[in-house]
Amino acid sequence: MERNAITSHLFYGGRHLLAISYNPYLTLTQKHVLHEIAAMMNLQGDFQELREISIDELIRRTSGSRATVFRALAALQEKGYLIRVHRPIKGEPRCKPSLFALTSKIFDEYDLLTVSK
Repeated sequence: MERNAITSHLFYGGRHLLAISYNPYLTLTQKHVLHEIAAMMNLQGDFQELREISIDELIRRTSGSRATVFRALAALQEKGYLIRVHRPIKGEPRCKPSLFALTSKIFDEYDLLTVSK
C-alpha cells in the first residue's frame, strides 16, 4: 500500500474516533462501547457496513457487565448512532452474533461541531 493510501485511511479512522470521543450527547460508557465497536470495524471503510460482533466479545473488550453493555447498546440505538440486527437461531433461546453498523449521525454531528468553532 502506498503512503498516501495509508495516511488517508489513518486520517479517516482517526477522524471517526474523534467524532465518538468529542460527542457531547454520549455518556462515557456509551462512548467506550461505541469505540470498541468501531475498533472491530474496517478502518478502510466508513464504519457503516454491517459487521458481525459477538456480545460476549464486546463485554470482554469493554470490561463492563452484561447489563451495562446492553443498556449502552440500547441507548446508542435509541439515539440513532448504532444499527443492530439481531439474528435468532431457529428453535434455540440464543442468537447468532449480532450485526452492527454505525450510522452517519455521529459523524454529521462532529462535522457540525467542528465547523461551528
